Amino acid sequence: MCSFVAYTTKGNPSKSALIPSIQSQDHLMPSPQEILTAELQEVECRMRQEMEADQGASVVSSLCQSVLSSGGKRLRPRLTLMCMHLLHPDPDEKEHEMGCACACAIELLHTATLVHDDVIDESRLRRGQPTINARVSSHAAVLAGDYLFTRCFHLLRSLESMDIFALAARAVSLLVSGELQQQLQQGQLDMTLEDYRQTIYCKTGAMFALACQSPAIYLKARKPELEALGKFAEAFGAAFQMRDDLLDYLSDTTSLGKQVGDDLNAGRVTLPLLLTLRDCPEERRAELEQAVRHARLETVLNFIRDTGAISSSRALLSQYIDEAVKALEAFTPGPWRTALEDLARAQL
Repeated sequence: MCSFVAYTTKGNPSKSALIPSIQSQDHLMPSPQEILTAELQEVECRMRQEMEADQGASVVSSLCQSVLSSGGKRLRPRLTLMCMHLLHPDPDEKEHEMGCACACAIELLHTATLVHDDVIDESRLRRGQPTINARVSSHAAVLAGDYLFTRCFHLLRSLESMDIFALAARAVSLLVSGELQQQLQQGQLDMTLEDYRQTIYCKTGAMFALACQSPAIYLKARKPELEALGKFAEAFGAAFQMRDDLLDYLSDTTSLGKQVGDDLNAGRVTLPLLLTLRDCPEERRAELEQAVRHARLETVLNFIRDTGAISSSRALLSQYIDEAVKALEAFTPGPWRTALEDLARAQL
């Protein structure tokens, strides 16, 4: 069982929330980060329990556990919990339980999509560890991903909200559509910025919208708050994906936890390359296209530097961060709004 130290909310001794026992006389109320640390520990515990719940599926459960235990930023459950506290800074026991269940379900859903992505992309590494398809087989990885989907929807069912179910179904539908769209666009060097924006919303933004808007649904938030969280999620998701696309060219395999240059090797035209193609001098265009088609990473990197695509990408990323922060102006200033603003700015 998961066990955490409870604190009594000032003015409401019957209400408790799960936080670490790190308070002092000078620090009577925990900070958002302290609360999140404890709640994310609970989410980790809930995910392990969910994997162990079905005794008849121990083999596939073990495969899924290996992926879940490899870590990750846990950004989506973090956002779910932060948005819950943004709407209700002092959630009661039932609201807290729903928030943790929702955060757990969304992380399981996200992990399922990663497992399937690794099969599609034939990736050998994920978070610095061999993927299931590398360790076992692609067939096993597909089944493991499917199993994670079932556990996600089992948890979502406990929320007893058809609106959240509908939002989750929409996120998966858009993700599949975005993945297919990206597959069809592979090797297409005439992609537009609008094509790219649409693809990253489907592949990334919709899942962030699920993470941010689910608490608004079960807490019965006002429509303007629901819409504001949707705008925040869309802008945040775009910034997150743009940063990830930049790292695929600028990072190293150890830091990134996966192979550098995967996008180029797979024929995916992401933001740095898209802007490089846009700004490349006409007399060098044929040389660039040949380097792209043959996945010559060092040559492409030289073009990216020469065209200033890195700074152009960061400028666009910064615009989306500003949009995300602006969307939060719909909420009263406070520690949770500040925490979300800081999380958005950290993407730059």
